[in-house]
Amino acid sequence: MTEHKPDLAKIAPPLKAWAWFPLDPTLAWFDGTVLLVAVPIGNPDDFRYDYAVVDILCDEDSFEVYCEGEVWGWDMDDADWYVVIHE
Repeated sequence: MTEHKPDLAKIAPPLKAWAWFPLDPTLAWFDGTVLLVAVPIGNPDDFRYDYAVVDILCDEDSFEVYCEGEVWGWDMDDADWYVVIHE
């Protein structure tokens, strides 16, 4: 299976004005950070982004990501882009 290439041009038009950053798996996150993330959905050659507001809950022993009060169904490295809503 081929990997998709992250494409900032595919961010939905109303959201393009925001400062999107590539999601790097080596980033350090802090407890209480809230992000808007863009996750690619569909065929790698013809995908769209699905968006979620996620809350990061972490300490030295754990790391969890929640969406709408439940554990998020994706991993952080599944997302291509993010916007910081609250740190």
